[in-house]
Amino acid sequence: MKIIFLLRHASANQFQENLEDHEKILNNEGKKQSELIAKWLKKNNFYIDCIRSSTAKRAMETSKIVFDYLKIPIVSEKALYLCSSTEILDLLKNLDEKLNSVAVVGHEPSISETLKLLVGDARPDLENKIKEAYPTGGLSIINLNIEKWIELKEKEGTLDAFLEPEDLEKYE
Repeated sequence: MKIIFLLRHASANQFQENLEDHEKILNNEGKKQSELIAKWLKKNNFYIDCIRSSTAKRAMETSKIVFDYLKIPIVSEKALYLCSSTEILDLLKNLDEKLNSVAVVGHEPSISETLKLLVGDARPDLENKIKEAYPTGGLSIINLNIEKWIELKEKEGTLDAFLEPEDLEKYE
């Protein structure tokens, strides 16, 4: 079995004069969102073999905060900035077969499109999450009944969890 963690970068400063989109950084809310997701992953003993992040500053910052506890390198991927779900699927299909779980950190709309592309089944309480807007700092966990990444196909995944930082905050 393979597992995909799809993470949309956390909240960033929307409007900063003379700053390109790629250079936007997390705001205080985004840092808090990232910390909440990190705390939940660590508390639930999730281990991730590989982290692939967009090169955008807000995505890399999110990655560093959320996955710091793993103490593994974050691979920055220029291809994940302003990409399509097809490009994410291609990236996944080309992963090393030794890897069993991967986190992909990116942007909208490619993260929500990838979720819709991959998920064919979901826990009943999560079915609506596939149709809703993907929130900043949102994390979905998709289980795949495959042995090799190259076997990855559309609608083959099962949505096992969907985390929103604001929901996690309620349980703090």
